[in-house]
Amino acid sequence: MKTAIFAVTAFMLSACASASIPSRGGALEIGAETTPPHGFVAMCAKDPALCVNPRSQGTSLSAAETRALLTRVNRRVNAVVRQKQDAVLAGAQDVWRRPVADAVGFTGDCDDLATEKRLELITAGVPAENLTYALAYRRDLGLHVVLIASTADGDLVLDSRTPYVTALREAPYVWLARQSAADPMRWNSVRPADAAAASPERVAQQDHRLDTLQN
Repeated sequence: MKTAIFAVTAFMLSACASASIPSRGGALEIGAETTPPHGFVAMCAKDPALCVNPRSQGTSLSAAETRALLTRVNRRVNAVVRQKQDAVLAGAQDVWRRPVADAVGFTGDCDDLATEKRLELITAGVPAENLTYALAYRRDLGLHVVLIASTADGDLVLDSRTPYVTALREAPYVWLARQSAADPMRWNSVRPADAAAASPERVAQQDHRLDTLQN
């Protein structure tokens, strides 16, 4: 699999719609280091505080409390922020930031909502290293950013497209890259870790999609 997928495809990162799916656990197999999305790098350069892993506040949450918190934050941010693409909001593509206040509330796209959820969850006591961004692809959406929370129940997806907190293997995407938990400025390519998703046919299909996006 090629790793430097973002240099050519970052401009496509604008598809954020609405749908829903229920849950189970899962994991992603980490691959080679890759280039972070350009919008993420620009956000971190402009406001470094949005991209660091602050020291954990020591709040101890049970698995049930964590799941309830994730669901509450995901549902609230999705409900409060009116979703619009970067081309409408900023006149450019792939602009990462917190949702923007306007006369009637807040607006943002998928990466803006993921950023807000990460910050709210850290404030609520979830360790920053347990919260990572991931870049996914679906034919009808294009590229899409979600927040992944690593929990005792496995990796759970907080998605701007659904109020449900979805288990990773249930999320309807081909996964392309994930932020490093140890170093927020590092990203790695990924492959599904479950046997069915990592079958030779599925891997070949994923590689073909990445090659198609780069050309």
